Amino acid sequence: MNPVSQTRSDDAAGARQRAQAMYFARAALATAVTLTSACLATGCAAQELRTGLSAASLTPQSTDLATLQRWPDPTDAMQGWAAEPVDVASSPFAGLAGQWLTPAGLGSQRASQPSTADVGGDVWSKLRHGFQLDDRHHRRVEKAAASYHSKPESWARIEQRARRFLPIIVKEVEQRRLPLELALIPVVESTFDPTAVSPAQAAGLWQIIPTTAKTLGLERNGHYDGRRDVVAATGAALDYLQTLAAEFDGDWELALASYNAGSATVKRAMARNRENGRPTDYWSLDLPSETEAYVPRLLAVARVVRQPGTFGLQLSDLPAEPEVTPIRVAEQIDLSLAAKLANMSLSELKDLNPGLTSTRSPLASQQTLLVPTEKAPTLLAELDRRALRQPLASAADATLWNSAGADAEPAQPERGAAVAGPAPDTTHVVGKGDSLWAVARKHSVEVAQIAKVNRIKPDSVLREGQRLTIPTGAPRTSQLAGHAFDGEG
Repeated sequence: MNPVSQTRSDDAAGARQRAQAMYFARAALATAVTLTSACLATGCAAQELRTGLSAASLTPQSTDLATLQRWPDPTDAMQGWAAEPVDVASSPFAGLAGQWLTPAGLGSQRASQPSTADVGGDVWSKLRHGFQLDDRHHRRVEKAAASYHSKPESWARIEQRARRFLPIIVKEVEQRRLPLELALIPVVESTFDPTAVSPAQAAGLWQIIPTTAKTLGLERNGHYDGRRDVVAATGAALDYLQTLAAEFDGDWELALASYNAGSATVKRAMARNRENGRPTDYWSLDLPSETEAYVPRLLAVARVVRQPGTFGLQLSDLPAEPEVTPIRVAEQIDLSLAAKLANMSLSELKDLNPGLTSTRSPLASQQTLLVPTEKAPTLLAELDRRALRQPLASAADATLWNSAGADAEPAQPERGAAVAGPAPDTTHVVGKGDSLWAVARKHSVEVAQIAKVNRIKPDSVLREGQRLTIPTGAPRTSQLAGHAFDGEG
């Protein structure tokens, strides 16, 4: 080939490459300017803009063909435009910029992670989306996971038990914005059996021992055990876990180990490691064998939910929305009557409310009952109808009335409205070991309310025999229990 022709050909090719490079550089810059203008027009802050361009792709002087052919990574933050990198998925223009600037199939792994809109309608999808703990590849986790490989039938039993209660727990964990792995703790603790009792007398889905139940304010008497009450125990267990996480500076692995063995045991193990110059993370501590297996078992369960096919499992279709609804019953009535009013069998109502250990004793006023969602309107209407048949003669009757009265039924008030004035404040005599937290939970009021009325600090230490005024203001009609299963909190 003629050397002159070859040189001219090379020059022409180089010119085309340079022209192509400048074209892409200008196109990228024009896109960035367009997105910035759109961002300013909609009022969003400049630092929230993520176009998926690196500084190199925006600077013509430093642009070369290799850089442009590589295509910018959509997770790169714009240097000089954003003070610090922020998740590209949060940008309102990220998807649009990705369509303009990134060829199909070449997006980053991070950009392909599911958004809230991608979450399916089953509880397993919701769990996967909310997992936050590290899926560690540790020998203890692998050992725990192997048990589900060898005994897949055990998972089928867990799923069957979890059907009624897992969506309830997921809702509560989600509203608190906690790692959704916590919703799977009952799999580890009790295989989702709310009537389970351990040799150490731990009971319920969350396996709470009597002393911890007292500290957390879970009531126990001859006809009721709050540890077995799904709603009450879940709230108490999550309160406890949040307290432990704060105690260990947000380290959930240490918090979970403390839930199993107690924070004092974990802190002693950490102190020994410090003295010996060793790390103080959960995996480095010398803990009781059960505690060393506890976190790995939870991570193994989360792995089953995340990748069921790896274990030869196909998870059953379990709706994300709870199929049961909590109702706070203002009236003191018999459980069999409640079942009759809800048009359901007594055995079914008992199964949904394992905290009620005796069906012969009447329900306490303000007791929360779980009922099938489709039965809730019927039960509420019947309870309200009973409440309206006879007005109360005095405030002393605020928590108890019977069904006797005139045949005529006055117009039904708006649900949740009181029939008469609020119940008067009551007095609580502090017992041995009582805490302000336990007293508040027992009377279903906020710690801050009790502290304000009694002019004490929320973290005050109570003394035995001390008398506390409890602001009640309890509703006089039955109602849906709080915000337990509302939408996202």
